[in-house]
Amino acid sequence: PGASRGGCPLGGGIARPRSAAAMGGCLAPCFPRRQSALETRRQSALETIQRAKKKHKSRSLAAVQSDLHEAITCCRDPWALEQALQIVRDSAGVGASAPSGAVDASPWRGLARGNSVIEALSKIKELPGTIGLDIGGTLAKMVYLQGTDEEPLLAERFGKSGRRHSELAFQVSHDGNAPVCRIHCVSGETDRLRKALENASHGEADCGDLRKIVVSGGGAHRFAGAFQALLNIEFVPFQEMESLVRGLEFLHENMSDGEVFMLGENGEELPAEWPEPFFPYLMVNMGSGVSMLRIDGRDEASGKIRYTRLGGTACGGATFLGLVRLVADADSFEQALELVGRGDPTRANTLVKDIYGVGGCATLGLPPNMTAAYFGKLMNLKGRVWDEVAKADLAAALMMLVVQESVVLSRALSLLIEEQCGHPPPVFFVGGFLANNTFAQRVISRSYWNLKLGPALFLRHADFLGALGALAHALDHDVSDA
Repeated sequence: PGASRGGCPLGGGIARPRSAAAMGGCLAPCFPRRQSALETRRQSALETIQRAKKKHKSRSLAAVQSDLHEAITCCRDPWALEQALQIVRDSAGVGASAPSGAVDASPWRGLARGNSVIEALSKIKELPGTIGLDIGGTLAKMVYLQGTDEEPLLAERFGKSGRRHSELAFQVSHDGNAPVCRIHCVSGETDRLRKALENASHGEADCGDLRKIVVSGGGAHRFAGAFQALLNIEFVPFQEMESLVRGLEFLHENMSDGEVFMLGENGEELPAEWPEPFFPYLMVNMGSGVSMLRIDGRDEASGKIRYTRLGGTACGGATFLGLVRLVADADSFEQALELVGRGDPTRANTLVKDIYGVGGCATLGLPPNMTAAYFGKLMNLKGRVWDEVAKADLAAALMMLVVQESVVLSRALSLLIEEQCGHPPPVFFVGGFLANNTFAQRVISRSYWNLKLGPALFLRHADFLGALGALAHALDHDVSDA
């Protein structure tokens, strides 16, 4: 982008940036020809950090070192790294004095923080295949088409949270022919995307060709302006609920084997077929909150998908994450899941057998291990709760509370649909809250077995339904480059 401002001193056609903002926004396409120079500066930067740490313990220097460590991981412009290195030299009193025009340490903060994300987005923009994007409150998910004989465009890990899920890639066919392309699934934290866009906002805009991408989720509106200004990408918004329904339909059309699974009565994972009859089915989407949709297939006259939101609950993933910080001091979803995996909810929850005994449960026709009162065993504790009950047990009890709220509501709606159509509907549990959350899946499955509702169904690509729906919508309506 800087070719019009003069040649790059490294020979790459990129003008030498004169400010921290320009330096942070540079994507340095000359990098492949200067990899050795970059590696040399990386090593030099690391050695400088070690010398600086030994000589200075000041807080300001530590902050500069932290920025540099992130810069050498993300930045691909050797000249920019040299300038960053000079800042640490100046701060630590190491090496030669700063060259004329050296950048200031204060605006330099955050140098290259977003570079790897923006660089990845720039690469994605150049993809010849169709893209679908779903930007939620917690995660941004993307799916894109690529030739089956091509190497994946993105590394399996990029930036701090970016990930290409190689285990979720799958092939699709057109008109029943042999597979002609592969769908790749990518995710990253929405907050890091936001920060990357903010850090890059001072750089130069991409003046390349316009690219249109179908986007679902709140980010379709929240980030539309930034993507247009920085990357010349135009968002085509797609209604969130419809994208979920279209995404599941797309999987039903293209994934015959291995997509659907359930858990046995002992918690073991079992493969499952797509249910017949398929319609109507109930979708329980567990994200920050929970929505439950009835899907009746496509209208023969209009061709539109018929679906109705039957209800939902505000007791969802965000509820769990908010309360687990209070009861167990967990700072992240991953940390909370680790606690839940070690916990025993029965040490906090009152069970039916605790009230009626095992014999009384048989008389009532209730499972003895059914929860009678969440956190009920805490009401008679003396002193601090945390001295008597482990935080892992509290986290597991909280997970059960949140999950079973959705189980109870989905049961009522499932029975309602059964009464209307004459057979029990398939029930799919999907959404980001269930991703890698085996404890929640087991609670759902066990509850469905205990309530004699049949199997609760799960999907391998449950967290990518919105992105897959956006991709399918783009293919249906030929949304491509302008």
